[in-house]
Amino acid sequence: MTPFVNVLWPSAPTDITIESVTTTSHWHYDYSSHPVNLPADVQAGEVLWMVFRTGHNPTVHATPDGWTLADQGGSAGMISWFYRVADGSEGATVTIDVTSDGTTPRTSPADAIVYRLSGVATNEATWFAINHTGTTPNPAVSAPWGAMANLFITDFSSRYSDWTVTAHPANYVDRIFIPWGSTSANSSVIASVHRFLEAASDTVGDWTLDAPSGTIGERYAVAVFRPVGA
Repeated sequence: MTPFVNVLWPSAPTDITIESVTTTSHWHYDYSSHPVNLPADVQAGEVLWMVFRTGHNPTVHATPDGWTLADQGGSAGMISWFYRVADGSEGATVTIDVTSDGTTPRTSPADAIVYRLSGVATNEATWFAINHTGTTPNPAVSAPWGAMANLFITDFSSRYSDWTVTAHPANYVDRIFIPWGSTSANSSVIASVHRFLEAASDTVGDWTLDAPSGTIGERYAVAVFRPVGA
């Protein structure tokens, strides 16, 4: 009789899903604490990925409790990327405190986009990578885990208020655009798109803008996320 052997087969790859996206726009100046809208029905194990931008300079963004800072930068205003692996107790908002020096409250316009992602391999030591720049559009990013059914998200933001996006990088979809809310040059504006691609990296195309007053404090970013079970 042949003995039974319990073989643990590798789990089948699970596609990442963008379950929902929320946006927040505080274009006025009287906030130094910004409540950011979070997606509804967040399930334990999902990823909340946030891009948060302020227009005033200098501004420092405090990482909210239970979240992790993924990346940050800026010379005219500040942009930060935060994430949280959900436990199901997130609530409807999370507050980002803004200061001028890490201590002194600083009022500033602000915008935020939050992606709710399922199927991300947060059990792995490395499950995302991000790169951003303020000088060269669409920086390169490479997934250390290699070519899988990866999710790529690319963002563009600026401080000047009167620009709009007329075209985004080719092969990316579902453009999210938070337009300016006032005539101030200190307003913050964000645009974001994504694509799924079975590759370790992607050559991201150009953003096309209609910007009568030009832009200042530009930030371009690309992030890549690892699917479960690949």
